[in-house]
Amino acid sequence: MWIELAEIRETGKPLHLRRELTGPDLDLDPSECTLSQPAVVEATVRLLDDIARIKGRVEGRLNLPCCRCLEPVPLEVDKSFQVEYCPDPELAEEGEEFELEYEDLETGFYRGDKIDLAGLVNEQLLLEVPMKPICRPDCKGLCPQCGANWNEESCECSQESLDPRLAVLAKLKERMK
Repeated sequence: MWIELAEIRETGKPLHLRRELTGPDLDLDPSECTLSQPAVVEATVRLLDDIARIKGRVEGRLNLPCCRCLEPVPLEVDKSFQVEYCPDPELAEEGEEFELEYEDLETGFYRGDKIDLAGLVNEQLLLEVPMKPICRPDCKGLCPQCGANWNEESCECSQESLDPRLAVLAKLKERMK
């Protein structure tokens, strides 16, 4: 889904939009997270010369896999955002580099008078995802040998593990006894 800046230039007025975007619209990786309902984005796009300022809000409900047991972890997202987009700097040659200032790190770039709204919403949603989502603080995880979910069942697997790189030292220790 694209925002056409030419339309805003023609009217000279800010663009107000409200869209519902699904997981495929946002190009979300289903193994990392899914949307349990479409994400709703409301935004206002203002154009000042070639700089597009987008102020808005995104709401959605994500399902993430628990990093310990892989059970789904619901995450409600209600995030306000304000971003600025500038025209993509023209480079003389492919692969040429240019220096970014510190202030440029919060600026996006666009090409061809179009801004990808789905990419912006995707970025805002993923910024809210915790590094290691867990279903509950006391989650026991999965057995590394048989895959049993220790929150629901126990298993008879041996929990003693030896790093294969240290096996030689273990043998040496046994010989020294």
